[in-house]
Amino acid sequence: WLPTAVESSEQATAERQVELVGTGPSPSDGDFRSSAYRLLDLIEGARHTIWIATYTLGSPSDLQLALRAALDRGVRIRLLCDRAEDGDGNSNILDGWKTWLAEDLQHRIEFYSWPRELRSVNENGGIAKMHVKAVVIDRTKAIVTSANLTEEAHARNMEFGVVLTGGTTARQIHDRLESMIAEEI
Repeated sequence: WLPTAVESSEQATAERQVELVGTGPSPSDGDFRSSAYRLLDLIEGARHTIWIATYTLGSPSDLQLALRAALDRGVRIRLLCDRAEDGDGNSNILDGWKTWLAEDLQHRIEFYSWPRELRSVNENGGIAKMHVKAVVIDRTKAIVTSANLTEEAHARNMEFGVVLTGGTTARQIHDRLESMIAEEI
């Protein structure tokens, strides 16, 4: 049994790939892809599910087109995004998805948020934020990044992230999001 478990672990590790992605200034010896382009590639390859978790969004139309195409292929898309009413009231960007997403997409994507009443509050009254920035494709691939899904983050800001393929990380992120929704956390 032990050699089989070790072999399985070694195989999973060998199949796991980590790819650096980013945006911002690109030195001449830059050797990683744009996170925006890589995200589009991942969405275009989705066959079953896409989980998107982001603090805010307001991305360009190419992402919207990729999401629509995925929905047309029968891919189930779920979005966890902060809402203005659940935050500290200091941001007017949190409900950007309402104006960014075309109305037909708003009715086809499942939306979730972390309700204010379930968030912790610090001694100064500061409310915890939903600050995750990850997209999981078919439980097998994930992009985890510092970038929100906004034009600024994908075209102008300096952001880094990783694309994770193989291994168990994408499945773990997917399952955690699923469990949080199921348990209404």
